Amino acid sequence: NISRDDFDTTNVVKEITAITDKYGVDRDLIIIEITESAISNDENVLKEQLEKLKKAGFKLWLDDFGSGYSSLNVLHEFNFDLIKLDMKFLDPERENAILIDCIIQLANKLKINTLIEGVETKEQFDFIRKSGCGRAQGFFIGQPENIMDIRKFIDELAPFKDNFEKNR
Repeated sequence: NISRDDFDTTNVVKEITAITDKYGVDRDLIIIEITESAISNDENVLKEQLEKLKKAGFKLWLDDFGSGYSSLNVLHEFNFDLIKLDMKFLDPERENAILIDCIIQLANKLKINTLIEGVETKEQFDFIRKSGCGRAQGFFIGQPENIMDIRKFIDELAPFKDNFEKNR
């Protein structure tokens, strides 16, 4: 995740490309998430930086879409690969089904992938799948893991690495 402050205080493009180059990481494996609030002022400077990141081969995701700063211009003006709909859309106290359907349909027509955060139940998961949302994030999908369990999982996958590389 990169905030507005990150863009204001450092050359984000230079820093991230230098790190990926130094460690030989394919840039298309890196997802840069921009919080929706980062777009709130001086859009031109941010747009220029995001275009440079995109041209350098990074994926761009818009985080927290619908959290309070939403503008449909963001979907049109910026070249995001995916928008993450804020978990507030799944609040059982609010009737958001029509809104979620419309946002997902709009994103699909703009060829922007979608993800909904905060999916905690099978009912929510089934609903967003029916709506056409491509991805889900939340406790229903997987609980947070400690670093040792993640390392163990990665070590267990190591023998299959060649298969992943061939099918990439």
